[in-house]
Amino acid sequence: KPRRRLDIPCADSHGRDTGLYQVERRYWLDDIPTDKNQQIFDTLHTYWTDQNYEITEDVRDRHLARALTAEFEGFHVRVLERDDGRLSIRATSPCIETSESPNDT
Repeated sequence: KPRRRLDIPCADSHGRDTGLYQVERRYWLDDIPTDKNQQIFDTLHTYWTDQNYEITEDVRDRHLARALTAEFEGFHVRVLERDDGRLSIRATSPCIETSESPNDT
């Protein structure tokens, strides 16, 4: 289920608004059995690596509180496991034109 929408205005090196936005979306991945979490992390790592994403954080070797973060062409995606086994996914864009900002989901 989606969490609160978050669009962050981008600023230039002098702190002035550029009219661009960094768009972020976060979702809870509900209805996934926690015993599948390791498989999900491993599958995402394989897929992201095969797609030439740069893995910037890889904490898959824990029993709980795993994290996996990747970057590709200025976009960031992160899957995080809470200590209760619940998963969330977050995607963040580079600064983009306001007209390209997606509609509410």
